[in-house]
Amino acid sequence: MRQHGLTDIQAFSIGYEENAGVPDESDAAEKTAEFYGCRFFRERLTSASLFAKLDDYLSSLDQPTGDALNTWLVSQVAAKHVKVTLSGLGADEWFGGYNYHRLLHLARLLPVGRTPLRLLSAPLAGALNGLLPAGAQGHKAWKALYYASGAAGRSLPEMHAHARGIFSSKETARLLGSRTRVVEHLALGNEIRDVLVADLDQRAPDSWLHQLLLLETETYLPNTLLRDNDVTSMAHSLELRVPLVDPEVFTLAGRILPSSKLNLRGGKRNLRAAFRDILPEWIAQDTRKKTFTLPLMKWMRDEAWKERISDTLHSHKCRERADEPQSGAEASGGVLPHGCLGQAGLATEPVRVAHVCAGVLGGPADGEVSGISGGGLPAARQLRTVEGRLREAKTW
Repeated sequence: MRQHGLTDIQAFSIGYEENAGVPDESDAAEKTAEFYGCRFFRERLTSASLFAKLDDYLSSLDQPTGDALNTWLVSQVAAKHVKVTLSGLGADEWFGGYNYHRLLHLARLLPVGRTPLRLLSAPLAGALNGLLPAGAQGHKAWKALYYASGAAGRSLPEMHAHARGIFSSKETARLLGSRTRVVEHLALGNEIRDVLVADLDQRAPDSWLHQLLLLETETYLPNTLLRDNDVTSMAHSLELRVPLVDPEVFTLAGRILPSSKLNLRGGKRNLRAAFRDILPEWIAQDTRKKTFTLPLMKWMRDEAWKERISDTLHSHKCRERADEPQSGAEASGGVLPHGCLGQAGLATEPVRVAHVCAGVLGGPADGEVSGISGGGLPAARQLRTVEGRLREAKTW
């Protein structure tokens, strides 16, 4: 962007005042902003300051979600300085950037879950998972074993559903007071799911990775990321544009060899190679996937949070919602707890999928933009820059 003569580039981040128990990357963000000569703005949160924002955040949502509070917070900071922002959405979904993509890669290399041994390994891993504490369940080594055992599913769509779902069939059945087989039947009989899974190997015939990324494109990207980012940014009258989510970039990404996108050491390898000459060293050489994680698990142990959660879950309104009959689609999606958890500030993402996002992917209008990723560079020119660098790096 500097090479195109832009002088006022702004960047925004969220940090934490105390030892929050999760990585605070706002210092690294500030260092990167200084490297590029950006003006940097940051808000440091505490448990109390976030708790005070909770009602405003919940009132801005039109449906429950579990993946939007972070964007709502940084959009609030950005909206004080700019009217339009840029986001990097699409890079992980089209270039294999998520940590669980590597776990599935490892599971493919250790095909126990796709052999008759799965009849033994999958139930054993499932039973052990139920006994482990939450911290151990989330450890990468255990997750890799869990996927490799077949406990997360035997087919790619099953493993993708496990990774992106909130509740397992057993958990949903327990919440609904139903049988696991009934819940599984409702989920497997979902017509939308059938459309997405049908002919997946024909629609992305070259590799399992491109089949996975196609599922991400048709489910998680439009139904969670794009929807949530639109709602939470516009809650602050801030326009968020996604220049990477464009049909031309999607087509280009589909032509790139899967092996150049992802290996066991990391993802988005071709993007790093294409932009290596302008990335700071601490970005170019760090292959770990970063997550914008809020320390909610720690802060919810504070008395104010615990009191609100307890009061909400034991409220008359929540009990009424729990007694409401659920339709088949709602039952399979785990809708039962959403209303109650949403009031408590613990809303979870509805488990659902919709149409292919071709209609959603219309590229942003060409115009001057400014914000989170920088400012003033026409969106179409950014797309041409991405494509040009990928071609120059010969990453496919």
